[in-house]
Amino acid sequence: MKTKINILFISLLICYGILLGQDYTPRLQDQMNTLTGLSFETWKAKDDRITQFALPITFIYPVQDRMRIDVITSPAVSTLSSGESFSLGGLSDTRIRGHYLTENEKFLYTFGIVLPTGKNSLNAEEFNVANALTIHAFDFKVPNLGQGMDINLGVATAFEYGEYIVGAGLSYLKKNNYKPFNDFDFDYLPGDEYTFTAGAERNITLFGKDSRVTGDAVFTIYESDKGNDEKIFKSGSRLLLQTSAFIKFSNFDMLVFLREKIKGKNKTGIGDAFEKERKNRNGNEFEISGQALLPAQNGRQIIGLLDIKLYGNNQYNTGGATLFGLGGGYRMKINEQLFLDGSLRFYFGSITNASESTGITGIKLNGGIRYYF
Repeated sequence: MKTKINILFISLLICYGILLGQDYTPRLQDQMNTLTGLSFETWKAKDDRITQFALPITFIYPVQDRMRIDVITSPAVSTLSSGESFSLGGLSDTRIRGHYLTENEKFLYTFGIVLPTGKNSLNAEEFNVANALTIHAFDFKVPNLGQGMDINLGVATAFEYGEYIVGAGLSYLKKNNYKPFNDFDFDYLPGDEYTFTAGAERNITLFGKDSRVTGDAVFTIYESDKGNDEKIFKSGSRLLLQTSAFIKFSNFDMLVFLREKIKGKNKTGIGDAFEKERKNRNGNEFEISGQALLPAQNGRQIIGLLDIKLYGNNQYNTGGATLFGLGGGYRMKINEQLFLDGSLRFYFGSITNASESTGITGIKLNGGIRYYF
């Protein structure tokens, strides 16, 4: 039953985390705790540089054995240097999300709301920074400060099928309007999102070692975005395929994670001109990440990190990226209530724009302090 519960959590929370832009948690926390982090990220291409400092804050409150509430927010300051220097800073939107596991442990319900505490009306200089933050390959901790209020509802279930644990879930994200521009009156309403998730888990033998393999498929349908009550954009549907393997070797454990994102053509235009793109502006995105976890000693653990991003060009020969990241992490248990962790990754590679490849380098530094009450 414990394995069944874990895959149930994973199958829904992967979907839920994608919608809210946060990392998912493999199981419900049964103890109140808070996590305060520090994030520094910087990317450089030729004479251009985009940098972000963020302080992500998470508070987890177990209402009862089968129900948990999370509160997540993050102050962030981002700067863009490209001949001139621009900045964008403030508090992000605040995410409140809850998880409820039924007594028979067959269904996990989720609910969430995003409070518009972040800055969403930007001037021209701030828009330059915001556009750089949304580049997928960079994967910034806080890709935007605010996008209005959202409401999320979801449900997932899981069951045993022979040697497999199979899970499935669905989620609905209700978007609300906001004004993205400081300089003129424009009301923007992002389209609602429907996400369907299916996943499976099985224990197998890899390289002669006991291993646990998990696979998931996540399909998202987007409704049309509106500007001043007129349709202006509709994102193509997205299929996300991902698999992970946890392998126990004699001297260390290894976690390997593969992910492929496939996205259909968008629709753009206004009124009668609102139609599907002639060419697809969404290129495929393939990612590989890995962790080598050394055995913990005296409450301390060292982790080796690998991150590879292979993004294909779209049909306009833009959007491609090839990035390689190497680094390490460290975890420390101070006592039964206080835990520290940190990681550092160095990136190198290239991005493509208008068929021109540009070299790029990056650094990601993350740290956190978790305290259990």
